[in-house]
Amino acid sequence: MELQQLKSLLDILMAAAAIDGHTALEERKVIQDYLEEMGLIDADQRTELESHRWSFDPEFFHLEAAVKGLGRLGSEERVKVIKLLERVEEADGVIDIQEADFIQRVASKLGANPDEIEALTVEIIEMAPPPLPKH
Repeated sequence: MELQQLKSLLDILMAAAAIDGHTALEERKVIQDYLEEMGLIDADQRTELESHRWSFDPEFFHLEAAVKGLGRLGSEERVKVIKLLERVEEADGVIDIQEADFIQRVASKLGANPDEIEALTVEIIEMAPPPLPKH
């Protein structure tokens, strides 16, 4: 991925981490680990991505612009992005409704077909904790 595409992906990941109103340390760690795994980028690019990450403000995030910044992704790349989103959302041990909805919206905007989105929905429902007993 080009640097601008990585910035767009980083925006989506940061928005995913913040969608429930707070960004857990574990979610930040998954994003940090992802940046470190990106061995294809040089030190200057890594510094620029870190700066971009720290300047992220969810108030100014626009999903459509971020997805457009990713460019056209093939099926394999799209799946990687969705799996990475899931890793971020799962990092704090809970995927709540807002996070599940965000993953589905991103998948849809990325051009996932209805079957892929339905499979994702089933996966998320299966991971949801059981309801609390009523008293």
